[in-house]
Amino acid sequence: LFDGVIARSESKEREVLINALESDLKEMKLTAKASERLLALFGRYIDYKTALTSVKEAVGEAKPFSSDDMESKLFAIQNLRLDYFSQEEIVALFGEQQLYDEMALARLRIEQDKSLTSDQKQQLLEDNIAQLPDDMKASLQPSIDIRKVQQIKSESASLSREQRLAR
Repeated sequence: LFDGVIARSESKEREVLINALESDLKEMKLTAKASERLLALFGRYIDYKTALTSVKEAVGEAKPFSSDDMESKLFAIQNLRLDYFSQEEIVALFGEQQLYDEMALARLRIEQDKSLTSDQKQQLLEDNIAQLPDDMKASLQPSIDIRKVQQIKSESASLSREQRLAR
């Protein structure tokens, strides 16, 4: 709901955004107390989004990007959330994103682990993805497909043309 209001708004000014949410809440026919709580939460959400920009700039993007860099950024973001929201609110607002981020960090660690063979990495990545909810798996499907094509190409490189065609 919050991100939808922000995305639809032509302005990113706090008051304009709050007014837009207020209009949405009237259509939902919520109680006055529920609307008031959501508007207060939305105000903190706007402030959080503004502060998040500063955190992302402060942490920066190291090249090449490492799992340690990603972990530092995620830690900074989690700490920032604690400045604006209760634990219950964090779970409600960011629970899915936090799971996705943690699983992405695990995949990055697997990719960057030089002690693993290609086959071990492949198996660990498949195990990681299998643990994700279906909607998150679907968002990764194009990457999974590309990885499979690359694996087939790699395995076929040493085969003759006839052997490749027979596969």
